[in-house]
Amino acid sequence: MIEMMNQPGLSLSTFNWNRLCLLHGPPGSGKSTLCRALVQKLSIRLGDTFAKSMLIEINTNSMLSKYFGESGKLIGGTFDQIHGIAQDPRALICVVMDEVETIAGNRERSTSGSECNDGLRATNQLLTALDRMRGLPNVIVLCTSNLITAIDRAFLDRVDIKQLIPCPSPAAIYNIFQSCLNELIRSKLVDFGPVQISTTPTPTHDDPTQAARGSSSSSLSSSPSKQPIRTAPLPPEPWTLISTTELPTLAQMRVRLIDSPQSPGRRVWAIAEQCQGLSGRTLRRLPILALAMYTYGGGGGTCTLPDAISALQAAVEQELHVAATTTMDGKSTQNA
Repeated sequence: MIEMMNQPGLSLSTFNWNRLCLLHGPPGSGKSTLCRALVQKLSIRLGDTFAKSMLIEINTNSMLSKYFGESGKLIGGTFDQIHGIAQDPRALICVVMDEVETIAGNRERSTSGSECNDGLRATNQLLTALDRMRGLPNVIVLCTSNLITAIDRAFLDRVDIKQLIPCPSPAAIYNIFQSCLNELIRSKLVDFGPVQISTTPTPTHDDPTQAARGSSSSSLSSSPSKQPIRTAPLPPEPWTLISTTELPTLAQMRVRLIDSPQSPGRRVWAIAEQCQGLSGRTLRRLPILALAMYTYGGGGGTCTLPDAISALQAAVEQELHVAATTTMDGKSTQNA
């Protein structure tokens, strides 16, 4: 869309495009990290269009002031600075705002209750600043929110792309656990164990197959009416690696370990299937937490990979138990 809107001769006023993207979903699903990754991808793919790129991260909590009317001034001043930086048409400006509902709250709720109208002024100032940015084709605004229902409808109407970022899927969970465990193996906190390598022997003259071929060749050469047939030796087979010093990728696990339910990769996959609903922030914490709580690896020694996976299983079960208990307590409180 950015390349299309930079087409020479295209009238931007014809299209209602604000270059505003909103990533929403549960906490810890990776929305902020994904925004930074998108900025990095854009800076690479649009390198021919823009000579340089700039990432501006706005802390929305710092935009709220205890003084009445000051929040709107802070928002307006921040976007004035961005507007000045974006005057260079060869610079790609990417603005990231975390927890945008802080300064784009629902104005109807703020006026219907006993809250101060300073939140209404902040939302109005933000909407005005975004409308002013429409004339700058080199500015992109990426926002994240955990509470999309708390965002003002006028702001949502200006958003071009609303993308739900859910909790990681089992495949993504496996990749998270794989990277964490491989890092523990690399740092020697976890001992992978012996490496098993299977090789196919290179055919030699002592091979019975070659001996049979040699006897057949000599019998043919004994005939005076036929020329001897020479057979070239078979090329040596490459070495086949059965197990490496790290956990396999998900694709390798599904192909190589399909008949090995007790292999480390299959055990990690079974754990990943149990973790649906957990946030990415929690999943990144569990492997190292399990090693510290359920093994002796944290005391200066190392533990084996099967023990580390068993510890991860115990940590996951504990986390799921706490999550289930918290959900039940919340429902009981609501019913009461």
